[in-house]
Amino acid sequence: MQMDDVIDLVSEDDIASYEETSSEDTEDVKVCDVCGNVGEEKKLAVCSRCNDGAVHIYCMLVMLKEVPERGWLCDECQAEVEIEIEKKKLEKSQVNFVMVSMENKVDAEKVKVCDICGDVGEVEKL
Repeated sequence: MQMDDVIDLVSEDDIASYEETSSEDTEDVKVCDVCGNVGEEKKLAVCSRCNDGAVHIYCMLVMLKEVPERGWLCDECQAEVEIEIEKKKLEKSQVNFVMVSMENKVDAEKVKVCDICGDVGEVEKL
């Protein structure tokens, strides 16, 4: 049997009927990112950031006693949050570095060097 024969066997009414029932039955069913099953749906923690990642509390590396009501992050979102935190720390340290550099430059401008002996300090009166 060839593909054309199969297509001829399926009527347009059958296709329309299938599309209607499949769209009606479609729900947002979450499956565990670890085991790949729906399992015990009441024990499925769903990511509070992306609402896409989900893991059963019994599939977690560090098992929880109950599903968190809010504030649980999937691995992808947790990694993104950690990257954002590190970026903010880096930006803050760069700002601090610039500020310290500017303070040192100002301090360096205040320092006097003797033209005669090269000592740092007050310019000696000759």
